[in-house]
Amino acid sequence: MLHSCICLGFALMFILSSWIWMPVLVLSSPIMAMMFFLLCLWLKVIGRWGRLMRLLYEIYEWIMFRSDKPRKYFWQKYYNFISWGYPYEEWKTMNLGFACDNDNVYIPPQLDSEFQYEKFSYQLYHYLIFGFAKIENLKDKHILDIGSGRGGGLRYLAKNFKPLSAVGVDYSAQCVNFSKKYLMEESVNFYWGDAERLPLKNESADLIICVDSSHCFGNLKTYLTEVKRVLKPGGDFIICDFIVTLDKDEYEENFSNFLKMKNSKDLTENALLALKMDSKRKIELVEKKVTYMFKRLMKRFAVIEGSVLFNQLEAGDTLHLAYHFTKPE
Repeated sequence: MLHSCICLGFALMFILSSWIWMPVLVLSSPIMAMMFFLLCLWLKVIGRWGRLMRLLYEIYEWIMFRSDKPRKYFWQKYYNFISWGYPYEEWKTMNLGFACDNDNVYIPPQLDSEFQYEKFSYQLYHYLIFGFAKIENLKDKHILDIGSGRGGGLRYLAKNFKPLSAVGVDYSAQCVNFSKKYLMEESVNFYWGDAERLPLKNESADLIICVDSSHCFGNLKTYLTEVKRVLKPGGDFIICDFIVTLDKDEYEENFSNFLKMKNSKDLTENALLALKMDSKRKIELVEKKVTYMFKRLMKRFAVIEGSVLFNQLEAGDTLHLAYHFTKPE
């Protein structure tokens, strides 16, 4: 039984890592390239190519968005790889961004030159706290960013709004190393940690934020239990992420009997506007800094206009949603 499980595990790793070794193998061997070409041609001739692609996509969707431990493991490796392959300082944030074309709805902050380059990502952080949750100031608060990524959003809050302390926790060691190298401030600390086992004391945070990260967590209910443990009574929890439209009800069920919900909002149109306005900058950055082999991957990751996630948001198949909770005193 153990031997079978080990073999199955290796087989799964072999298949899931094929996007790395297959191109190398094909490009390095003319015989393998011809065999691979003939196999693809044969599958198309017999009408099985589309079916195979759908099956592989369903497997990918389950692993990356619906499974428990596999999802958490592969997202960690993915972010480690992305951060290792792109260590440049100008890329400090990893969220969809926020923009609006109606000043009566929300007036974006006046950002200094340091934050202008990725202004839409910083505007999302700003809007979630001050526009959406309507928190007046952070000066008397200990804040925690779960899934802090490369750390830019937390540093923006710490530098501009002077909380008592700001802690970022991320499951990607590469992201944490980048944050520590480039984004440390006097009141800011970044730690490697699992969102389902937060390395923090009970009731130690006044404000917890989670921006476009929860899709990487294995068990959302376990994560929310940790949030409830770490959050102080009367504290605020703000979570924002992109969710498949058909999964919205199931996603929200995880919050039942958790904390008191104060507000929720669909930010899809704001995300789309930000992505459209920011696509040119992202494309120029990828073309300038990324090697040819990984340009397509990085453009997809950056959610440029026309990418898979962008098209899903535009079609309404995926939503960008925000929720605000408080912990009863």
